[in-house]
Amino acid sequence: MARSRQRVRQISGDHRATRVLFLNSCVNGGGAGRSLAALLSVPQEGMESWVVMPEPGVVAAHLRGVAHIEYVPEFVERLGRSPYAWPDRLRMQWLHGPASAYALALATRKIIALARRIKPDVIHCNHMLAKPIGTMVGAAVGIPVVFHSRAVHQIPIDGAFYSWLGARKAVSRIICNSAASAEVYRRRSAEKITIIPNSIDVSVFSRRQTAPRLRLECGLAADDFVVGFVGRLHPKKGLDWLLRSFASLCRGHRNSVLVVLGDNDGGLHYDAGKGSRDLAAALGIGERVIFTGFRDDVRPYMADFDVLAFPSRLPESFGRVILEAMALEVPVVVAAHGGAIEVVEDGRQGLWVEVEDEPGLADALEQLAKDAELRRRMGRAGRERVAALYDVAPVARRVFGVLANAARDCGPLRRSLPASEG
Repeated sequence: MARSRQRVRQISGDHRATRVLFLNSCVNGGGAGRSLAALLSVPQEGMESWVVMPEPGVVAAHLRGVAHIEYVPEFVERLGRSPYAWPDRLRMQWLHGPASAYALALATRKIIALARRIKPDVIHCNHMLAKPIGTMVGAAVGIPVVFHSRAVHQIPIDGAFYSWLGARKAVSRIICNSAASAEVYRRRSAEKITIIPNSIDVSVFSRRQTAPRLRLECGLAADDFVVGFVGRLHPKKGLDWLLRSFASLCRGHRNSVLVVLGDNDGGLHYDAGKGSRDLAAALGIGERVIFTGFRDDVRPYMADFDVLAFPSRLPESFGRVILEAMALEVPVVVAAHGGAIEVVEDGRQGLWVEVEDEPGLADALEQLAKDAELRRRMGRAGRERVAALYDVAPVARRVFGVLANAARDCGPLRRSLPASEG
């Protein structure tokens, strides 16, 4: 850590590097946390990065070139999951809601104290609950705030809140990873919006750099048609829809296998995995569905997919896993809404299907199952598109450019706010 701080000072010459305080509560495998880790893996001259997280999770191991990491356990990812054990001991899970609200108040106080100590030039808010906390911290200490929006707000009160929040004076810029995620901010803060997509390191997500392991590990034959699903097990992800469509596919393609890479969503208080396994058994496809659990490195598994299914029931702002599959030359089938259709061109890198259209999803999978050349063509087109538009280095430069511009707002913002302590 000390060496990292020294390097930042040296490259910035006589001037202090622009110090960015990143607030990130997504640490256990979600796309927001992984996308931030990808951005911070690219060194930026004249930038010094500090990161606040609730715990290391799986993200900390991927953070490189970061000056310092601060852990604030009360900085929760979701209101429905507090850092306290007593609601579970009482078997009153609903108490996680008020408990997490209390925790977030403590987290805000701690982060304000941290900001007053390290004096950042700009605050970057990477996840949902980071945004209200970051706005309060920025207003309290007179630091400009940049939202990084990676969500589509479907609940009206939710959208209204974030629309109002984005219009606050402390919020200088809003980076949106898609037009879908920008929609909630357009009415009140259109001038603040910059659309910058998610990204991945194309050199790392490459078939040439990946040794496939899935078929060997799971005992699958070379000619088995492997449908992959990667993501948290949550009803909104549409795994039940995929299971029913996959059951239809199996009637005509007995060598089909569905592989589910993922574990329970952290905000759930029940075993969604068991529900999915029970549904697979009820559909008569229990032996054709493999649940691997969470995998930090999905590349050796995804490289053995013949197709990735992204059947999200609710529109998602992007779908980082789509980029990962495309970079590995795996065609994708996506629900036709949200940011997914901004990434995947129907008929080129994959196929679109209408939301919850079980026959439509089964037909799309069957089309790919019976045409290996189509899969290869779509896979190559996917790789080309990711390399051209979503490689991490140019995307990171754009994000840090927005942060540098926001840091220049620091002086005017500080003059317009009450003086802070420290």
